[in-house]
Amino acid sequence: MKPIILGESPNANGDRYYMFPLSGPIGQRLCTLAGITPESKGTQYGKYYWPLMRRFELWNLLERYSGPDVPVVASLLTEAWGALAPQLSGRVVVLLGRRLAGLAGVEDFFVWRKEGGARLVAIPHPSALSGYYNSTEMWDSAAHTLQDALALATETSVSG
Repeated sequence: MKPIILGESPNANGDRYYMFPLSGPIGQRLCTLAGITPESKGTQYGKYYWPLMRRFELWNLLERYSGPDVPVVASLLTEAWGALAPQLSGRVVVLLGRRLAGLAGVEDFFVWRKEGGARLVAIPHPSALSGYYNSTEMWDSAAHTLQDALALATETSVSG
């Protein structure tokens, strides 16, 4: 079974892409971090998105952007996480960003945790707005974590 990369929701401008979670520049960056070779032909982002999707399941916790009201978003995320978490048993899940990490009880980036039968890890959100990836060390840690997720998912599928 493929590992899951889980984001929060489409961005404010990305609602029309809710059927393609983690696409666009985010998908491009995730593909690059994971060391996945993009297709030689295709749309600007599709050549990254489709190879990424062949290796990972790409999900958002919320289907639609919920606006900038932090308490409302936090409440929606908490409710959605409560519904999703039991379904993740036996899965390898990469959580994008601190908010999802907090919901899952993952305290630090790049540290694997078992919770409810799932193997969870968080990486900084791969948005261009994130300053985390200005550091080569962070970039390398995220890349290794995504590659570890692929290896763990393969191991879990073979042994389980």
